[in-house]
Amino acid sequence: MAEQVTVIDQIIQCIEHKESFVLNAGAGSGKTFTLVQTIDYITNLKIQKQQKILCVTFTNVAKDEIVARLKNFNYDKIIISTLHDFVWWYIKQFQKELQKQVKGLADRKIVKLRDEIAEAQRKIDNPRRNTNIEKQSGIIDINSKRIAKYCGVDYDTLDIKYDIYSAYYRGVISHDDVLEIMSEFLDDIFFAKMFLNSFPYILIDEYQDTNYPILSKILERIQTIPTSIKSVVGLYGDSMQQIYSSNNFDLSGLSINEIDKLDNYRTNQIIVSANNKLRGDGLEQNCTMQNPLVPFGFLEFVFNMSTDIKLKNFQSVKDDFGFYKRLYLSNRNIADEIGFSSLSQIFNDKYNKHSNEKLLKLEDPFLNFIMNHLVVLLVEFEKGNYYNIIQEIKSINEIILKRIYNEIEMLILDTETNLEKCLDIFIEYKLIDVKKYMEILDTYDDEDTFIQELLTVKVEEFKNLKKQIDNLTSLDTLHGVKGKEFEKVIINIFYNQPWNQYDFDKLIKKQDYEKVSVKNAHKLLYVACTRAKTHLVINYIIDPVHKVNSDHIKDAVANMYGTSMRFTIYE
Repeated sequence: MAEQVTVIDQIIQCIEHKESFVLNAGAGSGKTFTLVQTIDYITNLKIQKQQKILCVTFTNVAKDEIVARLKNFNYDKIIISTLHDFVWWYIKQFQKELQKQVKGLADRKIVKLRDEIAEAQRKIDNPRRNTNIEKQSGIIDINSKRIAKYCGVDYDTLDIKYDIYSAYYRGVISHDDVLEIMSEFLDDIFFAKMFLNSFPYILIDEYQDTNYPILSKILERIQTIPTSIKSVVGLYGDSMQQIYSSNNFDLSGLSINEIDKLDNYRTNQIIVSANNKLRGDGLEQNCTMQNPLVPFGFLEFVFNMSTDIKLKNFQSVKDDFGFYKRLYLSNRNIADEIGFSSLSQIFNDKYNKHSNEKLLKLEDPFLNFIMNHLVVLLVEFEKGNYYNIIQEIKSINEIILKRIYNEIEMLILDTETNLEKCLDIFIEYKLIDVKKYMEILDTYDDEDTFIQELLTVKVEEFKNLKKQIDNLTSLDTLHGVKGKEFEKVIINIFYNQPWNQYDFDKLIKKQDYEKVSVKNAHKLLYVACTRAKTHLVINYIIDPVHKVNSDHIKDAVANMYGTSMRFTIYE
């Protein structure tokens, strides 16, 4: 009998033949292990001194995990980085080209501001009954002040920098700008050729959620531009776990080999089989020899019409409720339970569909500054770690130290203290970088109430938010647990939950599957269900007023998950 070709053997064959490849790896398949194996193999190949092996990860957590698994590898040969960090590291050397790009971004910004002014003036000149003249006048005034900041700017002299906010008139670009500029750079044949010659091996982790314009351009350039060395791109991921982007990855038109990784090292075999049925796209994971060592707890769908929406007193889980990782679709549910609901509402009003990234990933510049320069000091102070605060004090003497200690202690003891009061004290004693703080404030609209609303929020909410960000609670979102694993998981889904991007009700009922919202819900549910190793509970929370037919749901669940999923009505 011929020896079976392993996944890593197939990858090595692609590398030896200079062929790009995509590894289709379902949840718990050991994708990261295979990626590390690939890096280990490539680092032993001979490459030119000026070249680097590039490994792009989706998050810093993933980057750190890969680095931790690699032992004694040659750091001179390889770059392991998130996409944004790598792109900025690479393009910042091209300052002249960046200055041109920033000028273009600034010009487009000015055009947008002028269009808004023209539209506001049109509404003033031709008002309707409900036209708010004061609001439209405010738009004209604010945008005129913004445009004035760009007057007389010499972009050829700016030192282009990267930060969490954009201020083109100062040469500062942000998160989204970096990727847009890189995409523009790749359109230039000379740049693309230089880039590909610099990186003969490019490995992309979680490719399905990676920036599609950049990734597709790299793959196209490899095929169309002759270079001294043909680069190989390796994509690692799973199309079924595409939950962070709306990319439509069509690899059929590209010369790329597909490799399936069908193992599952994480989960009990009964849950693996059920998740295969839920997945439903033909990729069937096999249980490895390790899986029988993973005990089976239970697999249960709860039709929950009780007031115990958390399942805290539900028979199956009540004895070890505190050991479950509990997942929600919305951060609002988590905010209510943990205690940062005002922050959640303010961010939702400001950023709408982007509120989660701005709040939980600290992509909002003001919040990022507050959490990393003020809240972190308060939390450390509470723990008795005073060194960080003492370090910030410029002129230390016993009287000042005692005064600061007493004032901060009062801040912590008074749970009603709001952010504004706390900031006043930190600014008074120069415990934060006041210049940086004012620069960040300058990036927000003068008439925007967002900052003023945040200043009224209790400091306790910011500390509670930090607990959630630092994974010090048992709660998370369905999105937030991507790439993680837990012994026991409860997935909480509210019937008729108002979110147009995800329709779990139609998914569970097997209706309108071609709708994007149903497909999104399917992928997100698969990601959440595959986090559990031994115990998995889907808690379908239904207000009795909706009169949902439990028999219909039971049939649909059996069709979606198979008979191994126990169906329980909880009243």
